Amino acid sequence: MSSIVHGLNANRAVRGLKNLRNAFVDNRFRSKGHEAIAPFLAALPDRSQERICFAIAFNSPWVIDILGAAWARQCPHTPLAIIDNSSSSMARGDIEHVCFWRGLPYLALPANPEWSPNRSHGIAMNWVYYNIVRRFVPLSFGFVDHDCFPLRPADPMSAMADKWVRGRRQAGRGDAWSLWAGFCFFRTEPTLNLAIDFKHRIEHGLDTGGGNWGAFYRTLSAREVEAVSVGQIDFPVGNHSATHRYLDNSFVHLGGASYRYSAEKAELRSRLAAYIWRQHLAEDQPVLALP
Repeated sequence: MSSIVHGLNANRAVRGLKNLRNAFVDNRFRSKGHEAIAPFLAALPDRSQERICFAIAFNSPWVIDILGAAWARQCPHTPLAIIDNSSSSMARGDIEHVCFWRGLPYLALPANPEWSPNRSHGIAMNWVYYNIVRRFVPLSFGFVDHDCFPLRPADPMSAMADKWVRGRRQAGRGDAWSLWAGFCFFRTEPTLNLAIDFKHRIEHGLDTGGGNWGAFYRTLSAREVEAVSVGQIDFPVGNHSATHRYLDNSFVHLGGASYRYSAEKAELRSRLAAYIWRQHLAEDQPVLALP
């Protein structure tokens, strides 16, 4: 079955039709939820006009709690806003509650029509870019994954005065590349007249955010791009251990890690959260009960 799917995706005509379908769903989704924009913009802190970072939340209130606490402690110079793409109404309620108590700007997206996590994430990012960034026009903006948080003092957008983009660079097919959707930052002005697109591009071997290869990245010179460092960090949890990506010498990404245990198991997820609060956020307390 996988070989059949791969063959269909490699077919230019089929891929072209799928891209047209994805663009239609994207544009339709982008046209919804506009009533929430003005209140959200009004709630942003004044310094957001210089720089702002967005996290797309999805059904995991406990990581938003950790992200909010870690961000306030380690990234005080960059406002963080939470954009809720959750499919669970209960999760949305908990995430909004966390944002209220942590003083984070919060916006709930319309119900996302995509079932694929990649496509859902991509059109959520496009919604933010075209409905928030294009209206607000900060000097720079960026995205972090909802489970990607700083362990030490960080200023991931400080280089945007000299660079047009920075983040975790990922290679595609041939010369194609993109920035990982969970850690990418942009100077706004160069993007304003372009067809910015955070959807994936299978034909170029690129995940979420890959649509920016054709629209933007391929035009950039080496001096306009900064690729951040990517390492590893281990979190010991009881008798288990998990290896996570460590970005820009400061951010740990819980998802996409090489687990020796299943993070989907509630008991181990609770132990992981407890370890993070105890080891890295001891001066704070969780808003929500541990998962």
